[in-house]
Amino acid sequence: MPRPVLRALTGVLALTAAAAVAPLAAPLP
Repeated sequence: MPRPVLRALTGVLALTAAAAVAPLAAPLP
C-alpha cells in the first residue's frame, strides 16, 4: 500500500531523473 510520502518521493526522483537525462537526450548545439 503506497503511502503519500512514497508517491511524493517517487515524483521528485522522476523529475530529477528527467532533468538529468534531458540534456543528454537532446544536447544543445
